[in-house]
This record gives sequence, structure tokens and C-alpha cells, in this order.
Amino acid sequence: MFPRRCAQGPRRPRLKVVARDTADPHRVSGELLDVPGVVRTSTVVSLREELPPRTRALIERAADRGGEAARSRRNPPDAARPVREATRARAEIPLHE
Repeated sequence: MFPRRCAQGPRRPRLKVVARDTADPHRVSGELLDVPGVVRTSTVVSLREELPPRTRALIERAADRGGEAARSRRNPPDAARPVREATRARAEIPLHE
């Protein structure tokens, strides 16, 4: 997710989400609604490519996450840490640079 700009005052931030597939925007909207203080979301779909593909960065991050997944199985995260934070971290990896 990329912070964009605030519309109509400082309390209405806008985010740009680069989705992997058609289910991603729905999933991300649901996760945003889990954030305290967020009461609604809206989605706009752009049908043109704004950013060029960045396959290399995706492969490098996927390789890094493979090591993180193995470490997290050995050392489970603190129970107080919400699951949505870990999911949100994965959602922040854009498909384009």
C-alpha cells in the first residue's frame, strides 16, 4: 500500500493498493476495516498500468519471506500481536515499482 494524500481534511487518508488479483482489493478493504477508527472504505479500480512491472523485486522479496516463514515457525510471534498486522505486512508488497 502506498499512502497517497488526504482528501477533505486530515482524517480521510487515501491509499493506493496494487493488487495481485481481483480478490486482493476485497481482502485489503476487510483488513483496513479491522483497524481501530476505520469505519468505511471505498475502492476505485484503474484499468491502465501506471507503473512498469518489477518482477525482480517480487522474486527477491518472496525469497526473503521464505526464510522469515521458517524462522517464524521455530519462534512463533507474541500472542499479543494481532494476526492482521502480519497479514497487512504481506499486503504492503506492491507488484510494481
